Amino acid sequence: MVNVVIGTGTAVGGSFWSDIEWSAAMKSLQVDFDVTGQCNAFEALSLQQLTAVPFALYAPGSDVPGPQGEPGEPGEDGVSAYDVWLSIGNTGDEQEFIDSLKGEAGVDGILGADGLSAYELWLSLGNTGDEQAFIDSLKGDPGEDGEPGEDINLDWPDGTTLGDTLTWIWNGTEWVGTITNTDNNTIIITSSAGSNAQVVCEDAAIDQITYAINIDPTGFTVSGLPNGVEYNIVGNIVYITGTVDIDVAAQTTFNYTLTVPNGAINIVAQGTIIVSPKASLEVVSGELNQNSCIGETITPITFQIDGPAPNATVTGLPPGIEAVLSGNTLTISGTATGSIASGSIYSFLVETSSLSCDNVSISGALTLTDCSSCYPSVNAGTDNTICAGESYVIENSSAANYTTLVWTTSGTGTFNDATST
Repeated sequence: MVNVVIGTGTAVGGSFWSDIEWSAAMKSLQVDFDVTGQCNAFEALSLQQLTAVPFALYAPGSDVPGPQGEPGEPGEDGVSAYDVWLSIGNTGDEQEFIDSLKGEAGVDGILGADGLSAYELWLSLGNTGDEQAFIDSLKGDPGEDGEPGEDINLDWPDGTTLGDTLTWIWNGTEWVGTITNTDNNTIIITSSAGSNAQVVCEDAAIDQITYAINIDPTGFTVSGLPNGVEYNIVGNIVYITGTVDIDVAAQTTFNYTLTVPNGAINIVAQGTIIVSPKASLEVVSGELNQNSCIGETITPITFQIDGPAPNATVTGLPPGIEAVLSGNTLTISGTATGSIASGSIYSFLVETSSLSCDNVSISGALTLTDCSSCYPSVNAGTDNTICAGESYVIENSSAANYTTLVWTTSGTGTFNDATST
């Protein structure tokens, strides 16, 4: 028996130990014996596959994978596609990035052949006939008759005049039919023509409306009147009067109905009251009555106008002063100019209207004065040159329209009296 330690010593020719690629395939060891000792007559002694220790089977580069290890720590978040887009020199927000992903529209494809019509498909299935025959073929056979419904027995009331209206009302137990008849010979309007179709301003009294009833008025009612308007009956005469007590933003129509029971028939008369919103005008800032100088800006006067259609008419303003309406705000401003006599008084009127309501107005006055003689004036006298240390008397100085006066100098001199002329 010969024991050999492999991997030690010095290699003589051939491949070196470090050149062996252990992971490429299984390895075998062949031992040749030189029987002459001259290294020229080798005889095979053995050929045996090398057996690896177990852990070597899982060494790096081996073909056999090792058991799965524990999960590693999560890696850092990667850069988003938007950030990558920015990093290569693009600019813009995320929407612009998304838009950049859209390619140019492609060229329209070639139109396909026209498809077959429903009629042509019908023919292709072996049917024959013209288009009407095709349409007729789409109709199915009539269905069987359904079961008859239950009979409904309504006790129809009889009217009295062509045009009577039948109204069915459910009273919780049964339907009750009511005939309504508009009979101008039974309920007769006796007030002025048009009084039963009038337009009135909110917070205003209506024109009195009267009706005469030619039958027993027992059970008579009036419905649909606006708040503040009431009715009463004296004998057979109905009076509708009152002041509209309602705030409306736009014209509002109230349809009222007079009803007089007459057996199974209700005799009615109808009318309308249209309520219009009124306008309002209010001073928000500035004084209505002002004293101003000609050529100087007045203090602006601002008005607020409320109504369905804000409007304003302004009259009596002097030249240079104007009124401007913006939305529901009216502003009077400007500078009085032109040939205006000092002391002139301009009385102006601001007026606004709203449909059928009375106009609302506010007045004021602008008193204009020539203030050129009101301003202080001063003259420091004639310029002169004097020697240092000399006294000097100022000549030709003057002042007017003042209450106080003070002399000052930019030099080092002093005045005997710095407050007189």
